[in-house]
Amino acid sequence: MKQLWNDLQTKELLAAHLRQRNPFRDETKIAGIKVEEIKPLAKLIHKTYASYLPTAFPAHYYGMPNGQIYLIFSRFYEIKFGGSGLEFVFALHREFTYDYKNEVIIPTKKLKVKSPVFAESIDKPNQKIDILKIKRGLNSYGEAYNILNQEAREMLMYA
Repeated sequence: MKQLWNDLQTKELLAAHLRQRNPFRDETKIAGIKVEEIKPLAKLIHKTYASYLPTAFPAHYYGMPNGQIYLIFSRFYEIKFGGSGLEFVFALHREFTYDYKNEVIIPTKKLKVKSPVFAESIDKPNQKIDILKIKRGLNSYGEAYNILNQEAREMLMYA
């Protein structure tokens, strides 16, 4: 039992050392296998279950490191022979930007208001969004969020 306790302390020290080297990645070894846990970079700004988007499913709005606001929502699509499936839509919100460091939503120049706004105001009728990609074969918003986090990591690497 004492040996197990010493091994756990050693693993925690190793993980702490590796976190200092790269703050966005937690690394440790468990039973000799390297395990990585990526810290989330896309920040959830607003989640709504009834939105103005053309879907009956929830919409999630995320602030990205490059100052843009991305949204994820799901919708049905038709499969041959009268079936249907679920696809996840990744879109860019054009009417608002996001101060990632201070976690503040800011309207773009086209709107009259220049001060920060409440998170609920980004979900409004006739919002201007650009669909960036549509993914089929995902099973949950969690899987879609992982894809969005990968995008956020790439934004930081190329910034």
